Amino acid sequence: MQNKVDEICEELGVNQRELADIMGTSQNSVSNWKNGKQSLPPWAIKMFKLLKIEKEHLELTRTIKRYKI
Repeated sequence: MQNKVDEICEELGVNQRELADIMGTSQNSVSNWKNGKQSLPPWAIKMFKLLKIEKEHLELTRTIKRYKI
């Protein structure tokens, strides 16, 4: 089973450092979540969902512009 941190990094196409920058947290925190040293906080799970929605929105916008829908 894939870790939530790995899952969001893969989905967004970023590494842990870039994810930390996007979320406004330290790379150490992201690493601790990934390795199970700290529980993933509820706000981070919500942020993951928002980041996924934003990515889907950007992809849809690009598609619409490409096909002039």
